[in-house]
Amino acid sequence: MNTNQSEEIKLWRYIDWGKLKSLLQDRAIFFPRASKFIDEGATPKANRKERFFAELERENFRRCLADYTYISCWHMNEHESNAMWQIYADNKKGFAIKTTDSRLKRSLDYHKFIVMGPIKYIDFERDENPGHQGSSITPFFYKDLMYKSEDEFRAVIYDGPSQEVLDGAAPSNPFVGMSIPVDLNVLVERIVVGPSYTNETFDDVLMLVKDTFKGDSSKVEISKMCKKPKY
Repeated sequence: MNTNQSEEIKLWRYIDWGKLKSLLQDRAIFFPRASKFIDEGATPKANRKERFFAELERENFRRCLADYTYISCWHMNEHESNAMWQIYADNKKGFAIKTTDSRLKRSLDYHKFIVMGPIKYIDFERDENPGHQGSSITPFFYKDLMYKSEDEFRAVIYDGPSQEVLDGAAPSNPFVGMSIPVDLNVLVERIVVGPSYTNETFDDVLMLVKDTFKGDSSKVEISKMCKKPKY
């Protein structure tokens, strides 16, 4: 994994067939609401004890924060990940979008505030959050050390509630997520077909990619895990 911010970070998004179709046909990245995540992020105990971020300590604000934050998660790695194929890509029968952080940033066409960066993994029971400067989205870039193997990179949108909600009014029904238009020609470096693909799956993805990229299927490649090791 490359964490040198002067160089591009290679990113992977492991998905199943349904999510691939949605991405290519809708030409949009879906950002789920943070409150739908089990591990969306939080403020470490050391910060909670200090209580220096007064707004975040207000219970109503804390409750609303995850409901108005939307996140797209990517995996940082120089190479494919067997674990990610199994967990997120339909047990290796799915697909991976291969891109970089700079491609992701340039591809998104959105007028509101999007912040991107790697997750920082810390011990929530012990460590302070060194980057906590009062931003609403800061907690969503910190996760517990138990998730370190994910090597996660996030794009985060905060579309906060009205002042009336912050003052205690009942919140309006937040969206379950936001679909943000994306330039696929910029975003997609490669679409990698999972190592447990079938011939039918490969034909389907070729047809979908040709429809999306005006007959060009050169972005499609088969997982390198399909290559047999040499002894």
